[in-house]
Amino acid sequence: MRPLGFRPTDLNTLNYLISSLCAAGETDEAAAVLRGMPTAGIDPDSGSYCEVIEAIDGDAAEELLVEMVVGRGMLPRNGTVARVAAAMRAQGDARRGAELLRLLDRAGCAVGFEAYEVVAEGCLKSGEVVAAARVLAEMVERGFVPSIGVRLGVVEGLAAIGQGELAVDVRRRLAGIRS
Repeated sequence: MRPLGFRPTDLNTLNYLISSLCAAGETDEAAAVLRGMPTAGIDPDSGSYCEVIEAIDGDAAEELLVEMVVGRGMLPRNGTVARVAAAMRAQGDARRGAELLRLLDRAGCAVGFEAYEVVAEGCLKSGEVVAAARVLAEMVERGFVPSIGVRLGVVEGLAAIGQGELAVDVRRRLAGIRS
C-alpha cells in the first residue's frame, strides 16, 4: 500500500478496502492488507478478520480464524465458524474441523449448533465415527440437540465397529437431554 502512496488513516477505510478486495476476488491481497494493518498503526477488528475469513479458501481461513480468536481474543461474526467448518468438511478435513471447534471452545469462542452439526456429519461421511461421537458429546454438553441423522449415524456406526459400550454411553447422553 505504501509504495503506491496510499496511507490509510483509520480502521473504517481499511475495512472498506478489505471488503472491496474480497468482493473483487482479490482475497490474497485482502489478507495482505489485514496482516499489514498493525504496521500502519491500526489494529484490525473482528469485522476485518471475518470479511477475509468468509471470502478466502482453504487452510488460510482456518489459520486466520485461529489467529483472530486465539491470538487476538476476538469473537467471530455469527456463522463464520460454521462456514469454515463447512469448507473443511467439503475438503474432507472433518477431523481437523473437530479439532478446530475444540480449540475455539477452549479459547472462549461460543461455537454454534450449525458448526457442530456440519463437523459431525463430515466425520460420519468420512467414516470417522469415534470423532463424530466426540463431537456429538460436545454438542450435548452444550445443550444442543443433534439431528436425527447424526444421532442414528453415530449410534449405528459405533455399534457397527464394535464400540457397543460407547454407543450405549452416547444413547445415555442423548436420553439425558430427552432426545
